[in-house]
Amino acid sequence: MAEPLKGSDEDMSSYKTRLVCSHIRNCLSQHRSGKKPLIVGVQGPQGSGKTTLTTGLVKSLAQQSIKVAVFSIDDLYLPFAGLEEVAQRNAGNVLLAGRGQPGTHDVELGSKILRELSGINDGSGSTVSLPIFDKSQNGGKGDRSADSVPVSSPIDVVVFEGWCLGFASLQPNALRQRYKAGAQGDTRCYFSSHALSHLETINANLAQLERAWYPYLDAFVQLVPQTIETVFEWRLEAEHAMKAKNGGKGMTDEEVRGFVERYMPGYELFAEGVTQEDAPWKGRLLRIGLDERRDVTFVES
Repeated sequence: MAEPLKGSDEDMSSYKTRLVCSHIRNCLSQHRSGKKPLIVGVQGPQGSGKTTLTTGLVKSLAQQSIKVAVFSIDDLYLPFAGLEEVAQRNAGNVLLAGRGQPGTHDVELGSKILRELSGINDGSGSTVSLPIFDKSQNGGKGDRSADSVPVSSPIDVVVFEGWCLGFASLQPNALRQRYKAGAQGDTRCYFSSHALSHLETINANLAQLERAWYPYLDAFVQLVPQTIETVFEWRLEAEHAMKAKNGGKGMTDEEVRGFVERYMPGYELFAEGVTQEDAPWKGRLLRIGLDERRDVTFVES
């Protein structure tokens, strides 16, 4: 499929929205699952613009009479008490000291929602309640909100987005080999600062997400930064924006950096899984490269 070219007077955000809309329309035209909505996974690092993109998608596709529901893997985090329990159960594993990595999500809740959204068009007047995770609570550690977002049928497209969605776990031996190579290499790897056993725990947790959630995904979009170091600046911008809106509740800059560092091993070890040959979305993957300003550097499909 030839990708749309950027118009001379088109801003970059609109261009990215148009790229993804074109991809979704193309996948929707090939979608043959009865009443089941097309479920599109979107992966991109923190601050890469996933929220801006999905907001634009909803508006743009609505103009074409395509109704879209959006929810995030971030809203599937365990409640604060559950996150604290995970941290205590994995004492010493800083990767699980707070929300973020696989193992801090409510896998069963995610499966339930994906299952309900898949069947939302089976009966008239069906409604699915999507959870909300309030990241500003508990000094930035967050908690599940008592509120929820109702989604009513009919729905044509579901956009499910998340920082590690589409990542693939490694075979145990492959993980050990990567760990050994990272420790011996000249280039710093974030995962090398963690115990292998801690990474093995994350790997096993990710495998659980794959089995539970990925079979529901029909198509995929990946936002690819030129370097993962950019994520630090992007996430800092996002935190500042949130605090400007909520009266200053959230993390300090130092806390943000520590928070993002917990995610880095995931990008280094598992992100290539989005392009795996046996992915459910094979043949329906759109990859968009981004520079530090979030401008498009390449488009692959």
